[in-house]
Amino acid sequence: MKIFYYLLVTLLAVAIAILSAIFYIGSEISYQRLLDDLGLSFIRRFIGFAIIGIFGLSLLAGINFFANIFMTQKLNIKKLFLTGVLIVSLASFFGTIIFFFVRL
Repeated sequence: MKIFYYLLVTLLAVAIAILSAIFYIGSEISYQRLLDDLGLSFIRRFIGFAIIGIFGLSLLAGINFFANIFMTQKLNIKKLFLTGVLIVSLASFFGTIIFFFVRL
């Protein structure tokens, strides 16, 4: 079950990284404004996508919490969740770096 959880966390992290690197609704002018105020724009984008990822992790942790009731081998959901938060946050961070510095 732990391997399945980490597989789902990895898929979520890849999705968050791709979305934070590519997803943008706006014009070149508004993108240039983001670059002009890089510090604040970077932090906002990173935190926004990290929150989306943490929301997805919360759903996975909730499912695992209820699955833990029926399992004989109990999982440490808190440890799995904190590891997932770290993985998703790093994915959001690297996706944001790609968005701002490696324009796709």
